[in-house]
Amino acid sequence: MKPRSRILRSTATSKPSRGFSLLEVVIAMAILAIALLSISAIHTRGLTAGARASVQHRLTLMAVSRMEELWALPFDSSRLEVPMGEEELISVEWWLGVERGWVAEEALAGSDLTEDTHPIYSLETRVTQYSVDALAADDPILDLAERLPGGTARARVHLKEIRVRTAVLGSRADGARPRGVPRLLGRQFVALRLIKAI
Repeated sequence: MKPRSRILRSTATSKPSRGFSLLEVVIAMAILAIALLSISAIHTRGLTAGARASVQHRLTLMAVSRMEELWALPFDSSRLEVPMGEEELISVEWWLGVERGWVAEEALAGSDLTEDTHPIYSLETRVTQYSVDALAADDPILDLAERLPGGTARARVHLKEIRVRTAVLGSRADGARPRGVPRLLGRQFVALRLIKAI
């Protein structure tokens, strides 16, 4: 009888273990960590793409707004007139926030910009003027060599090319980012062009 009791005792003590071993827990944690890192990388890329799209949308709205404003002006408006002796009218403005709005570049010359007043966006407007003779049937593209200088008789100016470019400013001259410009956005811009005729 003794041998039989030994067999019974040994089977009674070798019951299957419940729970997980340390090795199984470590492997499960490693798999979970890899999955979470992958998800966080995808999430970060999604946030960056969303921020870039938001800035691109804002730049587009600014450019379209300025273009519509210039389109509504009369053809001979002083805001669309190329200065005497110049090849084109160039106007640069900086966005200083909702409180101050767009400020001409000349107004900022010599001013001491702080973190609160540093421009976030730039808006450049260029106007060039042409005669209708610049549009030939075989070459309908306006060439810069065919533009008319400022001071040309109004009767000879039939077309005005208006170009508007808005851009986000990535950093200040000292290398720091202006407040409100995320580091990952880089330098983005939107450029629009239209031809206004008499």
